[in-house]
Amino acid sequence: MNTSDGKFKLYIDCYDAYGLYEENYKRILLIMEHLDSATLIDRKWVSSQAVGGSWARSIRCTFETNVDPRTIKEHMIGLEYCDPETLPKELQKKIETDALRFADIDVIELSWASGGITKFITKIKPIERKVESAALMESTTKSSFVLECRRKLLDSLEPSVKEKLMAIEAEMVSKLVSQDLHHHA
Repeated sequence: MNTSDGKFKLYIDCYDAYGLYEENYKRILLIMEHLDSATLIDRKWVSSQAVGGSWARSIRCTFETNVDPRTIKEHMIGLEYCDPETLPKELQKKIETDALRFADIDVIELSWASGGITKFITKIKPIERKVESAALMESTTKSSFVLECRRKLLDSLEPSVKEKLMAIEAEMVSKLVSQDLHHHA
């Protein structure tokens, strides 16, 4: 929702098949704090319909920011994936794509509809509009797009912020290796 002071109100939902919710939450906060114009309003657990119609548990963070939601989505895509070449060999073997996906992170902008009968209805409840990654992709493959988002994100970070992000992700990779080894033991 673009408020009267030019800020956007949005949700960032994080779904994580590996159960590393707290680590992903820390990563999201780190990047949003790096934007310098984002304020965390709320954090809660929600259930949302995932791809295929199943229901998934996710962390929902509500932010107010003056950064365009499309820019935030691009940063979040940069958090979703990492380059498998940076991973231990145990995990590289497990990955069947060009990138490891840490989590699925949706950016949902709250906005008001205009015109017709929806004008009255939206005075009661704002409309949620998901920022789709496909809308950000130009003529490129998905794997090259996500790795480009990752590169842009890392290039935009100050060294200290990047170091913190890498430390959190190293912890996540360590847990993933441990989970993988336990599953095969």
